[in-house]
Amino acid sequence: MSGELRTYDSNIVVRGWDKFLDKYDVTTFLCCWDHRGRSLYSKKHHYSNDGVLEEEGINYNRVKAIFRTNNIKLFNYEEWKNNTDLKFWMRSYMGDQFFNSVFAAFFLRKQVYNFAMETLGEDKSAFDGVFLTRPDSFFIRALPDHPFLETQYVWQQNAPENYFPNRVYDNFLFSGVENIEKICALYDNPIFQTAIETDFGTNLHYLDPCKVIYSYFSLIQLEHKSYDYLHVEPYRREEDLKSHRDHYLGGNKLWCEE
Repeated sequence: MSGELRTYDSNIVVRGWDKFLDKYDVTTFLCCWDHRGRSLYSKKHHYSNDGVLEEEGINYNRVKAIFRTNNIKLFNYEEWKNNTDLKFWMRSYMGDQFFNSVFAAFFLRKQVYNFAMETLGEDKSAFDGVFLTRPDSFFIRALPDHPFLETQYVWQQNAPENYFPNRVYDNFLFSGVENIEKICALYDNPIFQTAIETDFGTNLHYLDPCKVIYSYFSLIQLEHKSYDYLHVEPYRREEDLKSHRDHYLGGNKLWCEE
């Protein structure tokens, strides 16, 4: 997991991760910023009821308890932004609304993959697969198990019910270790800038992460498939629960509420 923690300790998020961690035998790694942060979406829509204090420090023990892991690294956003880890060419995008959604996000994905490999070793055959996601998620439905049989693909959530052409919805990915390594290596890959500047028919903002990662997959010919349904979404505010129940489940309970 990587990114801003945001609503990670909201009750519905905690309940979802409890169910996920009970279902799967996973070793969890987190690389996150050392403040909560607030999503671009919440800022754009002026959400004030998400329970998030943007600059609030992170309760390390609370994070350990929720995600049942000691494998946690917290990074300072300002330090990253002001040192050489933020490459010169990236700085020209700093005024863009999606700057953090792409550059900060892929910096942390790089960190979390390296952290896992340093801790667990390089024997990639020891893993059935890797979930690459974010800590502020809630679960709409239980995940199917069939992607474990097809880890040569990157599994994403561009399902018929939330379909958008020519994108990779990047908030919850699953694949074999080799493919996850390729995704997390994008930050240092010379092709990163090409993926931003190249458009494969995606009607999205040029720096939207769903467009950038779709372009990257197209450039390196990394195959992806979508789950049949939407299973996981970022949790921003309480109204999300009702809207997702009504829109995706016909008013029935979410998996994280059962």
